[in-house]
Amino acid sequence: MSERTPGTFTPAVGAKFHPDGRVRRFPGSSLICPLADDAPQRPVLDRLMDGFRRRGFARRFVELPRSRHHMTVFDLVCDQVRQPERWSRRLPLDAPLARVDGALAGWLAAVDPWPAELRMRFADVGPSDVTLHLRLDPATDATRAALATFREAVSAATGIRHPVHDRYRFHISLAYQRIWMDADERRAFEGFVDGAAASLGEAFGELVLGPPRLTLFDDMFAFPEQRPGDGGA
Repeated sequence: MSERTPGTFTPAVGAKFHPDGRVRRFPGSSLICPLADDAPQRPVLDRLMDGFRRRGFARRFVELPRSRHHMTVFDLVCDQVRQPERWSRRLPLDAPLARVDGALAGWLAAVDPWPAELRMRFADVGPSDVTLHLRLDPATDATRAALATFREAVSAATGIRHPVHDRYRFHISLAYQRIWMDADERRAFEGFVDGAAASLGEAFGELVLGPPRLTLFDDMFAFPEQRPGDGGA
């Protein structure tokens, strides 16, 4: 059976979600910029997702909570992805999560400066194999330089440099595909993406984000600054 056989589960199931769509424990850490509740882009994204929910293919996805929309600035580590190329060179692969959290927080505290403001523009709607997301590009030369400098400083401080570091695309994730679509659903989805890209190109405007913050998450539905529970592995 093909791993993309329509009606079968995508790789998001068993990692980030249960088969029925409930969120699954998937602890990790990253540097993010939350989308403010009063951001001018909120109504634009609301209209996009309202249209998404009305489509038949939407049942194949798990939508992320509106309140948790954010732009990822730097992926740090995931507890269940302990591979050398996706881990800190300064920590053993079997380090307990509590030790990892503490080490990252300490190393990041020494990074200076952190961007005070980031200005981004809409690039396109980027459905990957599993996610629906908006790709973003720096809207100004100052933001482009600030992001490049910050990401290099974070990598040097933490010992983390993912294989895609130099070609990383900033994005806002909106939904994860839970079940592979059939051909008709895929065509409808691609039509939706094309239409969304055209409308967002005109309506999105310049997104102004505050400074990045460290999030210690336990799942894809919440991105707190402190690890929920006891922080154990």
